Amino acid sequence: KRSGVEFTLHQLRHTCCTIYYYAGISVKEAQCYMGHSSVRITLDIYTSIENSDRIKNNSISKMDEFLA
Repeated sequence: KRSGVEFTLHQLRHTCCTIYYYAGISVKEAQCYMGHSSVRITLDIYTSIENSDRIKNNSISKMDEFLA
């Protein structure tokens, strides 16, 4: 309250799930950590993907690294 920033604990769950995604934690692991009954809940509701170009570049880098 002192900082003037207001958020709920539920909003932190969304943030945490998004951080799992960007950290490269598998969706199944994130589902388990979050306690979701379905991967769709984890991906469609809790994970906020904002920059599709970044994701594409990261995916290409992962593929290049794997195939090297």
